[in-house]
Amino acid sequence: MSATKRAAGQFEIRLHPQHGGAFTHWRVTGSTPTAVPERQLDHLMQSLSLWSGWPVELVLPVEVGAVAWFSWWSDALANIRAEHLRLRCIRSKDRGEKDG
Repeated sequence: MSATKRAAGQFEIRLHPQHGGAFTHWRVTGSTPTAVPERQLDHLMQSLSLWSGWPVELVLPVEVGAVAWFSWWSDALANIRAEHLRLRCIRSKDRGEKDG
């Protein structure tokens, strides 16, 4: 495989074997427009929950300058069934960010 530079926001998925290869650890990074279609978001959470056997734990930071963003995500996630999603809201400083 050739090494190419990843475009800004492009998804990267890193896979690592766990338990002798019986499981695979996924690490996903990337960016999307905030306005992800709710139906597709619901489908994604259902799929991830099904694959892992557990609800997805989604951490949503509460930031002073991003009230509209937080509100959008809160509304979008409100209709996802609890068996597929555990939503945790944290203050920005809880993530180790500096005030300011």
